Amino acid sequence: GELGTSLPPGRLAVYPQATYLMPKPRLDPVFGVGLGKTGTTTLKDALNILGWSPCYHDVVDWMIAFSPASTDSPTAIRYKRLAAAYPQAKFVLTVRDRQSWLRSRDNQRRRRPGRSDKYADVRRYLYATPNPAPAQIADPWDKYQAHVAGVRAFFKGSGRLLELDICGGEGWDELCPFLDVKTPDTPFPWANRGS
Repeated sequence: GELGTSLPPGRLAVYPQATYLMPKPRLDPVFGVGLGKTGTTTLKDALNILGWSPCYHDVVDWMIAFSPASTDSPTAIRYKRLAAAYPQAKFVLTVRDRQSWLRSRDNQRRRRPGRSDKYADVRRYLYATPNPAPAQIADPWDKYQAHVAGVRAFFKGSGRLLELDICGGEGWDELCPFLDVKTPDTPFPWANRGS
């Protein structure tokens, strides 16, 4: 299948036909399509505060169809399918500079060594295999850049994409106007700061 749209056999995917199962949200869906370690937990918390609740982070495929919002994996790699299934949805591409992204990723790998089957689809999307060799994942910056470029190109000119650098300090001032909601009185919910 097309990069970012294929699923292994037996996995539930987001299809337009499945949308009848999802309760009609009062807000149009929002999907965070940045890769992990780009502020996706913070985006989830922010969307929950703004009323896109429950917003899930790092979900399994079937949960996407039952939530008004989700971020991280596998949402990030399903952006093409989600855009087709939810034509009214908006997408937030969280980005991060190379040095801090690699540092955060390496910190996470030290805290959680080994591979989880949960991320096999993400590894397949990035490396064309669910079990890449250690040398392939040593410095995945080129894979990160390819994902960002693919998302930008796919949504170019659509008005459906916000690029948000949460780790660089962006927050309510960028997110709220894009979603056409009032800025809340609560501070922006920075999560995992310093990681």
